[in-house]
Amino acid sequence: MFDIGFPELMLVCIIVLLVTGPKRLPEAIRTFATWRRRLRRRIGRTKQRMRDEIGFDQIRAQLHEESVLEEIEAVKIELNDVAEDASFGLDELVKPVNESADPAHWPGMPPPDDKL
Repeated sequence: MFDIGFPELMLVCIIVLLVTGPKRLPEAIRTFATWRRRLRRRIGRTKQRMRDEIGFDQIRAQLHEESVLEEIEAVKIELNDVAEDASFGLDELVKPVNESADPAHWPGMPPPDDKL
């Protein structure tokens, strides 16, 4: 977020020390920490109120459900494709078996008598 490195942070600390002086520095740090805590609490409460008003949890749950449903639909499509491929492969396997069951294809056998 802020691109503050160690040298910049040290410079800020030195400037604060020079401006406030070593005697008032602990008090200034306590005051800064108090204001920072208050600000963080206020921001946290505001965020929570906004989430409650918008219904953030409900929206998140609904988006999660929709994504799950989309994933289920994609899996259904993929399974249908696999089933079609498997049935095609099964037809290719069954065809030679059916042909070999026909006595007309047996070597050395006379053709079947159709007069029965």
